[in-house]
Amino acid sequence: MISAEQKLEIEKYLISKKLPIDILLEVKDHIISQVEEIMKDENLEFHLAFDSVKNAWQDELEMKSNYFLNIKAPNFVYRIMVESDKKVLKKSLCIVLIIQLLMAIFILKISNKEQFNWFYLIINLSLFIIPISIFVFNFRNLNFFKIKKRTLQYSIYQRNLTAYSAFITFLNSTIFDSSKSSERIFNLFHGQDLSSKNSWILFVLIFIMQTMMVFTNINLFQHSKTVNHIRKYIPNYK
Repeated sequence: MISAEQKLEIEKYLISKKLPIDILLEVKDHIISQVEEIMKDENLEFHLAFDSVKNAWQDELEMKSNYFLNIKAPNFVYRIMVESDKKVLKKSLCIVLIIQLLMAIFILKISNKEQFNWFYLIINLSLFIIPISIFVFNFRNLNFFKIKKRTLQYSIYQRNLTAYSAFITFLNSTIFDSSKSSERIFNLFHGQDLSSKNSWILFVLIFIMQTMMVFTNINLFQHSKTVNHIRKYIPNYK
């Protein structure tokens, strides 16, 4: 068995590799087990066994960056983040397609533009209210967005929140300042303005915006869930 000081040395090493805490906690236990196994099987002292494990993990812990995806992480964490983004994006697209289908059904069932304006407003406002609600319900968790020395993240979802929130704010200001946006969508679904380039551009922008909003909401929910799960460990990383 290795000592508490030796476990702390392993933990500091993983922190230096900028692992998110949710990943760090899993990897730390795995590396401790590997070190103990080597110490036992090869009858080596801690530092030699730890060096052996570090060499085995060297490629996985090399940093990899992708500024477009806002990722700078060790190789294996990079792969986890990319796979997570793919899954969340697929969910987001499915949800937005359902929203668009509901909008189409609602429009085709009614001919009242004013009723659709309210329906349209409720859908888009809900995409703003959901993240606010998540934040309010998690406000007691003061560590919700804190980062140790601005380098240590709490979860693999945390990096997406600020970047995509800024993107959403930009699209919101460009699209929903126009009082005619819902009217154009209404006309488009009714077969009017089909030749209007502006109407189609607006429709595509709204689809992109809603997708990114849902994407951010899912990331926020998953981040909240992860932080609550690792809450008892967070004081160790302040």
